[in-house]
This record gives sequence, C-alpha cells and structure tokens, in this order.
Amino acid sequence: MEYTGSVRTKRGKNGEVSYQIVIEGERDPITGKRMRSYQTVHCKKREAIRLMNQIVAEKNAGTYFKASHLLLRDWLEQWYRDYCTGHLEKTTLASYRDKIEHYINPVLGNIPLGKLTGQDVQQWVNQIARKSPASGNPISPKSVRNVLLVLRPALDRAVDLHFIQENPAARVVLPKRERFHPKVYADVDIWKMLTAAHGTDLYFSLMLALFTGMRRGELIALRWQDVDFQGKKLYVRHSIVSVQGVPEMKGPKTESGKREIALSDRILELLDEQRKRFPRSEYVVCQKNGQPFTPDAFSRKFQRFLSRNHLPHLRLHDLRHASATLMIEHGVDIKTVQSRLGHSDISTTLNIYSHMTEQMNRSAADKLDEVLFSK
Repeated sequence: MEYTGSVRTKRGKNGEVSYQIVIEGERDPITGKRMRSYQTVHCKKREAIRLMNQIVAEKNAGTYFKASHLLLRDWLEQWYRDYCTGHLEKTTLASYRDKIEHYINPVLGNIPLGKLTGQDVQQWVNQIARKSPASGNPISPKSVRNVLLVLRPALDRAVDLHFIQENPAARVVLPKRERFHPKVYADVDIWKMLTAAHGTDLYFSLMLALFTGMRRGELIALRWQDVDFQGKKLYVRHSIVSVQGVPEMKGPKTESGKREIALSDRILELLDEQRKRFPRSEYVVCQKNGQPFTPDAFSRKFQRFLSRNHLPHLRLHDLRHASATLMIEHGVDIKTVQSRLGHSDISTTLNIYSHMTEQMNRSAADKLDEVLFSK
C-alpha cells in the first residue's frame, strides 16, 4: 500500500483558519493500527494541498524526513505503551520500565528525538558505565549492553515512523566485556559450608543446588509434580522471577532450559525427607509457611547464613558453577555437563569452564604419555 494524504480544515477559538495535513500509511504489523502522522500548517488551502502532495510523493519515494520535536522520554513512553505492553511478558516489561526510568530518562530523556545524536548516546553509555544514575556506582559492561538493548529498538521504531532519519544508537561502542571466570569454592570450603548448614533448613537447598546445578530461579520454582521418584529424575520446567517484589512463574528462555536431571538414591532420600517436612507445600524449596521464595529473598537468606558462619562470600548462583566444576573434576564429560546445566550451546559451557577443560586437556596429555611411553 502506498502512502495517501488528506487536508482537514481547523478553526481556532478566535476564528483563525488553519489546515491539518494527515498522512496515512500501512497498518502497523504489531499494533494493527493504521500508521498516521499529522502536521498543522498556517497557509492557504491550496498551499496545504501542495505540501501534502509533496510529503506523500516523498514518503512513497522513501526520501521524506521531518525531524521530530518529541522528547525522547515521551517517545519511550509511547513506544512502551504501543509496542511493548501486551506483546511482552510481565518480567520483560518490568525490566524495560526499570531501564527506561532509572538509566535512560535521567540522562537522555529531555532531548528531542530529532536532536539526539550518536555522540549523545555514546557519552551516555560511557557515563553510565562509570556511574549509574540509579545507584551512583559503575555498572558492568553486560548491564550497559542490556540497557542499550532497550533504547535501540525504540529508536528503530522511530526511524520506521519517520520521526528520525537514522538510529543514533546503532553504532555505539560498548565497554569491553571481560571474560567471565566463575568464582568457585574449593572442596574444603564446600564441606565447611555443608557442615555449617547441616541441621538447618538451608542444608537441603544447598545440597540440591550443588547436586543439580540448577539456577536460583529454577530451584525455587521446582514443584513436587516435577520430581519423578520412580524414574529417579526431576524435570526443570519453570523459573521464578520477581515482578515488583512478587514471585512470578515463567518458562525457560530456551528449549534447552527444559531438561531432565538424573538423581541418585541419596539425593532422593533428602527429597523424601523434605516432602515429609512440608507435606502441604507444592514447592520443593519453600519458606516455612510453604510459600515460594522470591529470588532476592532466597539470596538474602543464603548471604545471612554465610555471614553468620564466617564463610567466604559467594553468590547463590556460584553453587551452580561449583556443581559444574565438581562434575568436570571427577571425569563427567562436557556434553553431560552442558545437558544438566541447560546451556543451549556447548560453546557456552566450554567458554565458562575453559580453565577446567584446560586441566582436562593436560590430564589427557599425561595419560597419553603414560600409555605411549610406558615401555
């Protein structure tokens, strides 16, 4: 469909006559609404018609551009309302809203769309990497990238609607991401942690986290219906995230996130004890009242336990890395490690645990040396 146009007569309170040029295009593929733009001009009607015909011709030829005076914060609100709400999950919407309000608007929000430059965006990226508008502290390169992943599509849509000629965030140079090296407890520290936890309600949760390598959200979302005692396995089907402080159940991001994890007789015994301890709760890892944890509440509980027992600092997510490291150290092949962790690509597993695979490589060399040069 080509662009079309019309001219409407408008009369002000004082009787002054002006004309509104209405340009109509195709239906928006996301909202289903016909895309329209409006422009009021003060001139004779034939001049308004001439201008309307010129705009229609330029839009159909792909050469039309009119810089928008709409503030970035107002456009982000419109974009969020029309193109995000109703199309994205609650957790994603909450994340977008947080990034817009706490990272983008405080610095860029009052700049008109038509005046926002690539230099503005680059300076903003550099600034939030050094000092977050939300906390005053630096944020990681990954977090900077995630914030930019909200701004970029919003500006892409502004380009599509001819509010701006090009996306000023398209060629931004991001802070260099350092290679991730997981922090892992040594075996002796793991035993200290488990010894300190023994006899507390946290012991079971730590054992299950170390045995399965499940993510924090997956662990607190696990329900008894996901545990197959006869088949000696559990199914990872959901994750719990926090939406405005309320636990929200959602599916995994990728198909590989849905997975089966084999269980041993000893861990099944612990599961059975936990089921008897909380017979009315549908959640395997739960609060004393049987209700699920929010991710942050579960992490705070873990940190208080470490502090109380004078144990080295560790994130709850690091238990997942400890589980993977234990598997690799004790000869479990990397493909099985990938499957249990739910990585969609084995390269992710190899990259994260490259220090471990290097040790495996060295071990392989030693074994080959022993075999080939033993005689």
